[in-house]
Amino acid sequence: AVIGGFAAWRADPLRAALPITASLLFFGILLLLGSGRAKLASGLALGPLLLAGWGCVSLVSVATRAPRGMRVVLAGLGLFALLGLPSLIMNLLAIALRTPPKVPEGLWSLAAVLPVSPNRPPCVLVSLEAGAILPGLVGARVWVGHFSLTHRYREKIARLRAAGLDPAYPPADPVAAESALDAIIDEASFTCALLEENLSAPLRRLAVRGWTPLSSAGGWILLRAPVPPAP
Repeated sequence: AVIGGFAAWRADPLRAALPITASLLFFGILLLLGSGRAKLASGLALGPLLLAGWGCVSLVSVATRAPRGMRVVLAGLGLFALLGLPSLIMNLLAIALRTPPKVPEGLWSLAAVLPVSPNRPPCVLVSLEAGAILPGLVGARVWVGHFSLTHRYREKIARLRAAGLDPAYPPADPVAAESALDAIIDEASFTCALLEENLSAPLRRLAVRGWTPLSSAGGWILLRAPVPPAP
């Protein structure tokens, strides 16, 4: 795409202006904006794709005029890039190949009884583990889910842990944790909660706030949020 951008600008700046602008916006969104807005870049992907095609044409044009040995090198580099081997190697080095984690049996069982409606999906208060799984299981909405689809993801993760909703990060101050949980509850219109049963402090606070248990299974508990009074 970079090679195509230079080639396109040299050949016809007017025609190249639109795909170059789209490409700059595309990479700017991915690099500068938060994770919740990264999906906005998908509508601009045509810009870098057009420039990449222009770059391929430029490389082929150079290769046809190059000596035989240079053409073999260029052809090899082009084939290497087209097969995606650099990306594959970087991904293999960056992540460990492992079996995807299994959905906890209790979470699976309780997710099946959530009051899901296609017109009004429930908003569920969940811990960090359930938030990454639940929307894909039943189409429910969560306060913190996948990082690319959650606005202010890092901020919400910090607030979730401060409220004691991440078993791996127990809060140091129980009073502050209750206040953090109250702030989360008051911020979103939750219909229910699906939490691990070992989150005793948040569960006690939810009980004080009027949340009622509906069902439990496999170390997980489903609670119903109190119905707000009629205006």
